[in-house]
Amino acid sequence: MPALRAAVTAAHIAGSRRHSPLFNARSHWEIVRDWAGRHPDQKTRRLLESRATLGLLDSPSGPLNRQQLRVTTPELVAAAADALHRLLDAGDAGTAASLAAVVVDNMHAYESGMRSATEMFEVEDDSYPAWMRETIRARSWAYVANARLLADSQPAEALSELDRAERLAAAATYPEPAWPDWIPPDDLRARMWIEHGLIAPPDDLSVLDEREAYAAQYLDTIDGERLASLCLRIRLRHGVVDAATAQRREALDAYAADRVPTCTAHDLIPRCACPSPRRGCRPANLTVPWTCSASAAARHSAPVLTRRPCAMRTPQPSRSSAAFAWKPSCRCCTGWKAPSIPIPAAGD
Repeated sequence: MPALRAAVTAAHIAGSRRHSPLFNARSHWEIVRDWAGRHPDQKTRRLLESRATLGLLDSPSGPLNRQQLRVTTPELVAAAADALHRLLDAGDAGTAASLAAVVVDNMHAYESGMRSATEMFEVEDDSYPAWMRETIRARSWAYVANARLLADSQPAEALSELDRAERLAAAATYPEPAWPDWIPPDDLRARMWIEHGLIAPPDDLSVLDEREAYAAQYLDTIDGERLASLCLRIRLRHGVVDAATAQRREALDAYAADRVPTCTAHDLIPRCACPSPRRGCRPANLTVPWTCSASAAARHSAPVLTRRPCAMRTPQPSRSSAAFAWKPSCRCCTGWKAPSIPIPAAGD
């Protein structure tokens, strides 16, 4: 039925994105955009138009179509959060900033009890409590994206946004709907700490204790495993890590073939521990072997984390890329002599 073609296609997109992270939905969103106007229900028609506008915000996205974007429902707040991170991972910080100006700024206003400053972000009065309750995780994820945008030019504001996001996510103690256009991280809390560590690695190492304890419980997820790896890398910025700590990490973690990076945050952090040789993983892309390298050999030293730009696109999203996130340093642990592990050249 032509009148329902846009709705059916939007449902197909939601299912396909969950089935395959590599699914290219652009042509399908164009169908939703072109057919949304034929839907018989006005409210659903406007919803489909906004979903299509957000879905088409990908590289190359072009200018933001403000005329067709009204972030009016929890479903669209979640879709906008998803679009913000997609744009940043695609390197389109300009469009992401335009979208954040609409979504994040008005979320701040609503949380403070004020009305929206723009028609693009409105909710009905009787739905306000439900909107606040059902968007906690999606709003926190949008604030993380805003922190990424602010990291280069306003680092203090970026930290404030990260703190806001983490407090908000911690308050989400009940299930939320599975929004069709937002694929949340496998572990939202761990991913937030990952983004925090990439944007602003802490100088106070005591804050890593909670994160490492949490990661140790969820090493079966890619977010938990990458968080453990990142925490170890951050410790290396400040000095030597003893061999016992590194070996304990290696005993905890084991490589899993299904841990496929799904974002630039995953791509920037090498895997934590060494798999068995028969699995064919290159040791140069692991954290623990680097950490345990002999301190006498500078060429075996572990790289130290440097903060990434707010928006970047890695050329090989299926592999960790040391050239983007790390620089050579001579911080190594002592007491355990590891085999020779070469540091990859730039772009390797």
